Order: sequence, then structure tokens, then C-alpha cells
Amino acid sequence: MEQILSRQQASEAVQDHGWRYLLGTLQTSALVGTLAQAVSVAADAVAVCGDDADRHLRIDVRLDRVVFTLQSLDHAAVTTRDVELARRISATVGKSGLLPEAGGRNGNGNGNATVRPACGDRHRCPEHRRDSTVLEGGLGLYR
Repeated sequence: MEQILSRQQASEAVQDHGWRYLLGTLQTSALVGTLAQAVSVAADAVAVCGDDADRHLRIDVRLDRVVFTLQSLDHAAVTTRDVELARRISATVGKSGLLPEAGGRNGNGNGNATVRPACGDRHRCPEHRRDSTVLEGGLGLYR
């Protein structure tokens, strides 16, 4: 049975897996090199979530990243099932050659968790290079 989690419970349950609690949801993103890779990573996440994908998972697919958001639609809150799905997605994304990186105030500073390319350096690796700009307030944008 799904149990609704407090903000602290949800955050602590996923912080070691590259996810963050953000506005009543769990969220992470995976930096990718192509739109085809983004779609593939998103499809893998849907497959690993199975039937729960429709009621828990939202995915934003972009040219340079895939943003994953989890929240129970039935409870309008983060549940133990969302935590389990976050861990499954992290493991699946890791198999795609991407590694979770902690985000938020203690990580990349923009409030989102980010999954880093397995090469370990998206700023110097030509295959994963993204020019980034940090705006006032700590929001990071990628061009």
C-alpha cells in the first residue's frame, strides 16, 4: 500500500539516487547528446515503471536533456511508490551510460538534480559539452 511521505522523508529517501524533492514532486534530469538518445532514455524509464507510469511519471523530453518528475496523481503527493520508481529510473538511466549527480542547493545550485554523462565531465567532453550560464538566484540555463 502506498504511503504519503513528508517532504523530509521523500527527500532523504531519494537524495543518494540523484533526485530532489521539488514543489511536492520528485525530480531529476538526464543530460543527453541527441534527441534520439533523449527519447530512448524516456522510453526506458516508462518501461521500468510499467503500469505505474501513467499514474506517477511525467517526462519532459528535450534536445539536451530529459526531465523526470514523479508524483502520485491519486494522492497529489509523493508516496513510497514514487520513491521506488525513482530508484528504478536511476538504475535504468545508469545502464544507458549516464550517472546520477546530486543537485539542489548542495549540488549544481539550480534546484534540480542532474544526471551527468558517464564520462564524468559534460563541460570538457566534446560529446557532452553544454555552454551554461548561471543567472541571478542560481538558476542554470543550458544553450
